[in-house]
Amino acid sequence: MQRLNHRNFPDSLARMTRRQATVLVGCGIAAAAIRPARATAAVPADMLFDVSRKGDRIGTHAIRFTQDGDALRVESQLDLTVKMAFITVYRYEQTGQDDWQDGALVRTSIRTIDDGKDTLVVAEAKEGKLVVEGPAGTYETSLGSMTDLSFWNEGITDGPPVIDSQTGELIKISVQPDATETITVRGQPVSTRRFTMAATKGRSGTVWYDDAGGLVKAIVLTRGETLAYALAA
Repeated sequence: MQRLNHRNFPDSLARMTRRQATVLVGCGIAAAAIRPARATAAVPADMLFDVSRKGDRIGTHAIRFTQDGDALRVESQLDLTVKMAFITVYRYEQTGQDDWQDGALVRTSIRTIDDGKDTLVVAEAKEGKLVVEGPAGTYETSLGSMTDLSFWNEGITDGPPVIDSQTGELIKISVQPDATETITVRGQPVSTRRFTMAATKGRSGTVWYDDAGGLVKAIVLTRGETLAYALAA
């Protein structure tokens, strides 16, 4: 589901926070969504998304899925680079590793390097709660909460509490009922279900899942900035 700021950015970039620049990046848009009820389904295929701003590709978000005993392991790698005149003026990297059991997040470790600033958020299920530790402090939230790297899981459209992957803060989201829409994905028409989401701290956006529950597209609006996710060819 968070800051961007650099004195060398143009005015529009200088006003961007991480939530503005990475939005569902930090929100962790990823691959092959499965709702908790489908947790026993086959392991999803690895997928890769291109991330763009104003039509310019600024990075990728790769997601890898593996079965580890009775847990589904989800590894996420986000890389963003903003350049001006071929010079890198901003770099954002985020690496996450989740363990899911019975459709619930039971363990996560997310490291973020935001233009050189290194942060870590971890969480683990204990006694029926998810214990979160990060820059925002330590607290418990309900088991069933997700991180903002969990948009691969369509269950996030049910509106669970969401953990900010960089600060560790707990975020609330609201979701409008889905609508059916046919969109173009990799040059082909695809029937999808579209969800519009609003979150605390100014974020809003739209995500599209195909009939199999896989995330295929996202557009996010934050304080005048727009980021787009598209499946890489």
